[in-house]
Amino acid sequence: MKKNIFSIMAAASVVAALPGCMDTDGYPVQEQNADLSVSGVGFSTKAADGANNPSKSFFEQGDMIMLYLPGNGSYPYRKITLAPSGWVLDSPVRLSENDTEIYACYPAVSGRDELLIEHITGMDYLYSAMHTANRMNPSIFLAMKHALALIEFEFEPGSLLTGSAVDFISIEGEGLHSRAAISLPTGEITYQERIHEPAVIYGWQMGDPFLQEGTKAGLMVVPVKNVASQGDILFNFCFGEFKYHWPVPAGTIWESAKRYTYRVQLHEQHLEVIDVRVQDWTDAGCESISLPYHY
Repeated sequence: MKKNIFSIMAAASVVAALPGCMDTDGYPVQEQNADLSVSGVGFSTKAADGANNPSKSFFEQGDMIMLYLPGNGSYPYRKITLAPSGWVLDSPVRLSENDTEIYACYPAVSGRDELLIEHITGMDYLYSAMHTANRMNPSIFLAMKHALALIEFEFEPGSLLTGSAVDFISIEGEGLHSRAAISLPTGEITYQERIHEPAVIYGWQMGDPFLQEGTKAGLMVVPVKNVASQGDILFNFCFGEFKYHWPVPAGTIWESAKRYTYRVQLHEQHLEVIDVRVQDWTDAGCESISLPYHY
């Protein structure tokens, strides 16, 4: 199912006990701790328009989010599941006067302090920065962000290729790792070495597989810290009899939660990448990068 790009904001709250008071005999009543509960998960930013991207745009019943609470005893993990009645925590989390650190990730398959990601699954992996909660300040607002980078192509096919069918578009090369782990506490990425599967989108996965002016296609990839040499990563485009390759320049960086939109002009014998826009994986913020000309 095709889904739009988005930035997710997850709202969580806790139900706190009443603060300390006096009983009917005038003796002080000990203050009680609070139980963590998740009141809802929603989306607060508009999705980007026009690209064929498999990003997650809503939660469905049965979806689970993992909470990692590093100071919460011998088993610092909880799962929240979307049920007909709302988001349900699999076991209680007791909050005291001390801060409890909370991280979140989706899907809820971690069970460690890191989120495993790979682009060959087509999964849109999400995670949050650290939040804290305690008995006196029990409400938190979880801001989830994309763990992968989004590479988007916007085409100017010209008269010759307008109407041509997209067979496939791929990103591949030794400079592209296809599996990695993101540390939830630090956000650091650790690659699994010697795994370099390509990211691919086929024409049949696009809403309209025929090239028109402004046709867009997007692929999610494991972030790239730095392309060491030009051509370590290649863009491949196959439109029937027309086949193109474009070497990604040395020094290119693709970060988590960023969207890189490459504007591509197609000619009979060559293509030109005339512009790339770098944005947060939302609709806000934009900057440009100058790129060399390649046949």
